[in-house]
Amino acid sequence: MQTDHSLDHEQPSARQIALMGLIGNIRAHQSLTLGIVGGLIGAAVAAALWAAITAATHFQIGYMALAVGFIVGFGVRTLGRGVDRSFGIAGAVLSFLGCVAGNLGATIVTVAQYAKVPALTIVAKLTPALALLFLKEGFQVMDLFFYGFAVYSGYRYAFRRLTEAEIAALPD
Repeated sequence: MQTDHSLDHEQPSARQIALMGLIGNIRAHQSLTLGIVGGLIGAAVAAALWAAITAATHFQIGYMALAVGFIVGFGVRTLGRGVDRSFGIAGAVLSFLGCVAGNLGATIVTVAQYAKVPALTIVAKLTPALALLFLKEGFQVMDLFFYGFAVYSGYRYAFRRLTEAEIAALPD
């Protein structure tokens, strides 16, 4: 007995076709380069905030890593306007780097306050080996949890979302 295989492959609905067209239009206007720029700006701002809050409170707060992920993801999404996986990956990587920079900045501020020298003096003398030493000394196991959440947030929030108006404009 022969079966009609044309029933196995339903034709896309008008709504699905319109959605594919909308996503194609978004892809034509997205920019991974601008997304990375937005993420770098977000990472720098978040790391600076982390160091500033550490300076003000005299306490390094691991929760700042959470803010890094959100800020970086927002930067990637805002400037990149992308829907592809590469935007999420950029958000995740830049969130991790922002956390490392924030942790390093917080450690530099703490050392500067303890040694009673300007933080810029330490930054001017910072070498990769000294930066690695600072990161090792300031590392706590709980940092892995916060870094992980920051990476997840950076990935998740890096994507452009469809607006309610765009969804409402799709045919039924």
